[in-house]
Amino acid sequence: MAPQPPRRKSPQRLSALFSGPVRDPAIAAQDVSQNAADGGDRENLDLTNLANLGRADLGNGAIAQAIPLDRILLPASQPRRYFDPEALDRLVASVRLHGVLEPVLVRPLPVEVSGDISGNAAGDRYELVAGERRYRAARAANLTHIPAISRPLADGDVLQIALIENLLREDLNPVEETEGILEVLALRLGTTPAAAAALLQRMDADRRRGSDNVMGQPEATIAIAVFDALGRMGWRSFVANRLPLLALPPEILDALRQGHLSYTKAQAIARVPDPDQRRHLLTWAIEQQPSLSAIRTAIARSRPPEPPAPEPNEEEQILRDRWRTLIQRATAAKIWSDPQRRAPLAQLLTDLETLLQDP
Repeated sequence: MAPQPPRRKSPQRLSALFSGPVRDPAIAAQDVSQNAADGGDRENLDLTNLANLGRADLGNGAIAQAIPLDRILLPASQPRRYFDPEALDRLVASVRLHGVLEPVLVRPLPVEVSGDISGNAAGDRYELVAGERRYRAARAANLTHIPAISRPLADGDVLQIALIENLLREDLNPVEETEGILEVLALRLGTTPAAAAALLQRMDADRRRGSDNVMGQPEATIAIAVFDALGRMGWRSFVANRLPLLALPPEILDALRQGHLSYTKAQAIARVPDPDQRRHLLTWAIEQQPSLSAIRTAIARSRPPEPPAPEPNEEEQILRDRWRTLIQRATAAKIWSDPQRRAPLAQLLTDLETLLQDP
């Protein structure tokens, strides 16, 4: 059966992720991507009001302006870490042909940040908030300007928008999705992604015990609401199937993040305990793209054979034979119901248990 595409997120559900609109109530928010014909990120995304996500609604007075690319700076921290080179090349070709049809979202930088290297205020410098693929494609296509909507945004709002914009993509790999969801959850809880992951694990342990020590806390209610709003998977499925991803060996995690390997293949290779053998299998899997069945066969063949059990010597074999005969006789005997034999039988069993204890 062909894999089903992820469910498209509802803007109304996503807007419930955060307690209220971003700090600038005039934000117009529609940083949607170009459709496939225009070389963008997603297809057939309607211009829907996403004001609570800090996106620009082009129908409510937000006007895109052509901003020089050399005046737009990338933020120091970006949720998205990997861009498929082939997909980016296709976008560059489309931008060369059509230009950038949907504006990126930027925020103006203060003078002390936007000043040039000589110390003179350059003015009109911006930080990119959403639309990095279009920004990179425009630079690669040697454009000098890009359509952009500028809005003053606080740091927390910028992170909020960037995270949600990243999760709206349909081409997320499992690692990007896992890390993005944890970052959204951490932002909503006012904590770190590691602490958010620990909360989910405590919630799962609480559920298994049938307790409400954690599940009854406000943080758990917020976490469940976040997963419901994102609509990608339930929190229990996330704990069982996605959190373990972050514990994979670094080289396998990188291969997953860059789209070189599927989730199931990565899991299979990660179970190989020998680091050198694991790296060899990983390289082979990336270069040859074998099936999961072929990878499992290769892993089984790579394991050293189990050493054969040593043959018992003559004295040991005699003792084993006596033991088997004794077990058969004891099973058929009536000593278990004889009150006079219970005490010595109990002592014999105690002595045998002591004898069988590990030295």
